[in-house]
Amino acid sequence: MDGAQPGDPAKAVEAMIEAVNNKESTLRLPLGADAIGAIETKLAAVQSDVNTNREVATSTAYEGVTVGNIGG
Repeated sequence: MDGAQPGDPAKAVEAMIEAVNNKESTLRLPLGADAIGAIETKLAAVQSDVNTNREVATSTAYEGVTVGNIGG
């Protein structure tokens, strides 16, 4: 598919170099509309699972215990 793929490898390299040199760079660097679409689809599925299971998930804590967000 050389030359026929949707993503330009040279532009991807430039984006990666810029991200590495950027002090405010993020943990992830999705490259391409297909990557953005796949990530957004996955995030929506995870959010749906969280919403569907929120009540049962939060009911598993000890009584009177409040737990904040963990992770990052």
